Amino acid sequence: MFRFEFDKFRRQRLFLAAAVLTLLLIYLLSAFGGIVMMAEWKWNLNTFWNDKEYRREVLSRKVETIDSAWIQKVQEEYHTFVDENRRTDEEIRLFMDEWYGESGPAAGEDAPEYESVIADPYNYSYAYLVLNEDAYYSNRLEYFDEAFRFYIPLAQDAPAYLRDRWEHEENTGYSRRQLSDREQLADSVFENFTPVTGSSCGWDVLICAGQNLPYTLGLALLAVLCTSFSTERAFSMRPLLRTARKGRNRLAAVKLARAWLITTILWGIFQFSILITAALAYGLEGADVTVMYLAVPSIYGLSNLQYYMIQTVFSYFGTLTFGLFVCLLSCLLPLRVSLPLGLVFTLITGYPNQSFAFSDQCFDLWEKIAALSQAQLMSAFTTLQTYQSYDIGICLIRLPAASAAAIAAELIVMAVLIFRMEGGK
Repeated sequence: MFRFEFDKFRRQRLFLAAAVLTLLLIYLLSAFGGIVMMAEWKWNLNTFWNDKEYRREVLSRKVETIDSAWIQKVQEEYHTFVDENRRTDEEIRLFMDEWYGESGPAAGEDAPEYESVIADPYNYSYAYLVLNEDAYYSNRLEYFDEAFRFYIPLAQDAPAYLRDRWEHEENTGYSRRQLSDREQLADSVFENFTPVTGSSCGWDVLICAGQNLPYTLGLALLAVLCTSFSTERAFSMRPLLRTARKGRNRLAAVKLARAWLITTILWGIFQFSILITAALAYGLEGADVTVMYLAVPSIYGLSNLQYYMIQTVFSYFGTLTFGLFVCLLSCLLPLRVSLPLGLVFTLITGYPNQSFAFSDQCFDLWEKIAALSQAQLMSAFTTLQTYQSYDIGICLIRLPAASAAAIAAELIVMAVLIFRMEGGK
């Protein structure tokens, strides 16, 4: 019986193979563009391939642990950098007069005291006044800028760093209980936190490529599984199959086992292919680098490897829910209805939630609903970066827990519905 179910693919094997390979190619091309990069503030995907010097500079960034020794080293390097590129005291005074003058770029703003700048030239907040123009716009200063504005404060007191950023952001959509829970989570996760910085382009691409899974792997599963139960309906074979010796439930179980095997194989092919592509194109250095977007770490304090592994687990079980959803549509509706309906559902719910990017943006109602849909569970793209939760009555459920519960519930409910619809012995 199991082999008979796979024999059904023989007549369509060329079409299905072409569809899957085309969608796989589209998915692999997303490694070179067309994805929302979580590390956009650190490196730009398009510039990476258009500018050879930029690509060399990005890949040359060393992986470094932000501990006390690293902080001291950076401070010493910055002192040397200032000594080599400092304006004279008179040049600083003239520049301040021009900068804060009536027609200057900072006219009307409070200017620091000239004596304070001269007395403390190594204060990074005075860099734009102290350094000459070439040094201020150099790539070297970008390194110091990230260190002094982001990584050093994060290493010294991560919870305070996060709270400071939250205070200067909109924090829209969160309830009071969610804001309190977010602070408690930050205190527990970042109590003894040591960030790691460096080049991690391959991991950045791997994490972000998941957002395109609904429009590639999802459509492939739709094409392959859409006839799982609809063939018998089309040829009016259901009454006959109900009289089969082994019963209809046995046949339904075989069909679901086939769907699980196909889903697992296709998911594995897509995941392995993007892993190889990222490794060859970017390398997999930086597995221990802290995941950060817009200078904010993952709310769970994860490294690239940790983030990717957890996301992969969510993605696998989310993909199973999507495959089962396609089977349910095939069971409920004829092919001419289930296929376009599944396509519309995937296109609408599969679009990436953009709020993942902003640590102060709570999911709106639509995003909260879509995040638990089969297409979003497949991508697992918004699960771990920002703080998101469901504040429902007496319950407050964080997004990872809500996603896990949704996967379990949807798998059980859809499997039960399929067996009830198929009926039989």
